[in-house]
Amino acid sequence: MAATVYPLKHPIIVTIGERTEEITSLALRRATGNDLLLIDSFRHQPMKLVLEMIAALSGQPFVIIQKLDAGDVGPLGELAFANVEDGLPIGGTS
Repeated sequence: MAATVYPLKHPIIVTIGERTEEITSLALRRATGNDLLLIDSFRHQPMKLVLEMIAALSGQPFVIIQKLDAGDVGPLGELAFANVEDGLPIGGTS
C-alpha cells in the first residue's frame, strides 16, 4: 500500500532527547480494519479521533501529532478518512 505524503503548511520542531528535528511532511498509509476500530473508541470525541487516526496512519506518536498546526490538521484528517469507503464524513450522523 502506497502512502500519501502531505507537505505541512506549518512544519513543526520536535526535540527527542538531545536531538531536534523539523518535521516538514507526514506520510499517511491507507487505513486497515484495525485502524477503523479507533472510530468506536473515540466516537464522542471527534477531534481526538482525527488526531489518533493521523497518528496511527503516519506512525508518529500522538504527542507529536498534538503539535500540528490547526491549518494542517483539517487536510490531514480529510486524507486520513478519504479511503474509508461508504463511511460517514467527519461530523456525519447515521
